[in-house]
Amino acid sequence: MLKNFVWSFFQQGAGQVINLIITIFLARLITPNEFGLMALTYVFYTIAERLMESGMGESFIRTKDAQPIDFNTIFFTTFILSIFFYIIIFIVSPYVASYYNQPLLTSIIRINSLSIIMLALNITQTHHLWRELKLKETTIIFISSSLLGGSIGILAAYHNFGVWSLVIVNLSTGLIRLILTLYYSIWQPSFMFSFEILKKHLNFGIKLTITNLIDAFFKNIYVLIIGKKFDTKIVGHFNRAESTKNTLSILTYVSVYKVMFPHFSKINHKQEYEIKILELFNMVFYFVNYFIFFIILITLPLFNIVFSKVWQIAAGYFQILCFTTIFYAIYSLNTDLLKISGHAGVVLKSELLRKSIELIAVLVALYFSIDLLLYVLIIISFLNFLINSYFVEKHLNISQSKQVKNFVPILFTGLVSYFFSKFILSKFICNDIQYVLFAFIIFTISFILLSITLELKPYILTVKVLKTIKSKHK
Repeated sequence: MLKNFVWSFFQQGAGQVINLIITIFLARLITPNEFGLMALTYVFYTIAERLMESGMGESFIRTKDAQPIDFNTIFFTTFILSIFFYIIIFIVSPYVASYYNQPLLTSIIRINSLSIIMLALNITQTHHLWRELKLKETTIIFISSSLLGGSIGILAAYHNFGVWSLVIVNLSTGLIRLILTLYYSIWQPSFMFSFEILKKHLNFGIKLTITNLIDAFFKNIYVLIIGKKFDTKIVGHFNRAESTKNTLSILTYVSVYKVMFPHFSKINHKQEYEIKILELFNMVFYFVNYFIFFIILITLPLFNIVFSKVWQIAAGYFQILCFTTIFYAIYSLNTDLLKISGHAGVVLKSELLRKSIELIAVLVALYFSIDLLLYVLIIISFLNFLINSYFVEKHLNISQSKQVKNFVPILFTGLVSYFFSKFILSKFICNDIQYVLFAFIIFTISFILLSITLELKPYILTVKVLKTIKSKHK
C-alpha cells in the first residue's frame, strides 16, 4: 500500500515538474504568438477527451467483478467515440480558423487532434493497470513518454519548426505512451460487446462526466474569448500564465493531499471528525499560503530567469492569477470530501452553481479588459471555496464559519510578510538571482516571526512534529 502511495505521488508530482521543465525550454525557442495559436486548439481536445471517457474509467476501476466483456465494451466504446469526435473536429476546424482569422489553425487542429484516437487506444489498458495497482508501470509510462515526447518537441523547436513543435510534443508523447502501455498491459482487446454493460458503466459515470465536462469547458473559455477579442500574442501570454498557475496549483494540491490523506483514514470517531478535518485544512492552508505568497513575491525575476524577458506580460498575469490558487487546495479538499462521502450529485450541483456565476462574471469583465478579468478571477476563487464549504457543512456537518475563521490569521500572516518583504527588497538594487535569494530569506523570517507572534496553531504543531522527529533520531 505504501509503495503504491509513493509511486502515485511521484507520478503526479514528477509529471508536473517534467512538463514545466519542457515548457521552459520551449518558451525560450517559441514565441508567445505561436503558443497563443496552439492554445486556441486545446479546448477541442479537452472536451472530446472528457466526452469520450464518459466516466467509464472510474466505473471500471470500481467494479469488483469486472469481466473481459467489461474491458472490451469500454475499449470499443471509447475508440468509436474518438473516431466520431475526430470527424466532427476535422469538419469544424476550417470554421474555427475563419472565426479567429487564423488559416493555419485548420491544419493544426486536424493534425493535433489525432492524439484523441491515440488516447482511446490506450485508455482502457491504463485503467486496467490502475485497477491492478500497477502504479509503478503507469508511472514509468507517464514519465518516459513525457520526457521523450518533450525532448522531440524541443529538438523540433531548435530547428525552427515553430508552432508545429508543440503539435509534435503532443503527438510524439501520445504515441510513445500508447506503445509503452501496450507493452506493459497484460490485457489485449477481443471482439466482445454488451449494451447492458455499457449502460451500467454510463449510469455510474454520467454525473461525473458532466462535472468534468463543465470544468474542462470553463478552463478553456477564457482562451476562446480572449482569442477573439485580442491577438494571439496576448493569448500566448495569458495561456503561459494560466498553465504555469495550474501547474503550481496541482503541485501544491498533490503535495498536501498525498501527505494529509493518510490522516483521514485514521479518523474513526464522529465526534472528532470535524476537529481533525479542520486541523488538517488549517495545516494545508498554512503551508500553501507560505508557498504562494513567496512565489508572488519573486514572480517577475523568476520569469526573467526561467522563461526570459520575452514573457514579462505573462509574468504580470501570473502574479495576479497566483492569488486564485490560495484557496485552491482547500476548495479541492472540500470537493474530495463530498466525493468520498458519495455525494456526486452535490458536487455536480455545486459545479453548476459556481460555473454559472463564473460565466457571467467572465463575460462582463472581458467586455472591459483582460486585467479586470484577472482580478475578477480572484474573487471567483474565493466564492468557489465558500460555495463548496457551504455544501460540506450542509451534508457533512463541517462548519464553514470555522474554516473561514481559522484561515483569516494565516492569510493575514502571508499578506503582511509579502508586503514587508517587498518593501525591504525595494530598497536594494540587485540582479534577479540575488533578488530571489534575499526574498526567500526575508520572507521566511517574517512569516515565521508573525506565526510565533500570532501563535498560529499550524506553526506550533509543525514545531512539535519536528522536535519529535529530532528526538527519535538522537
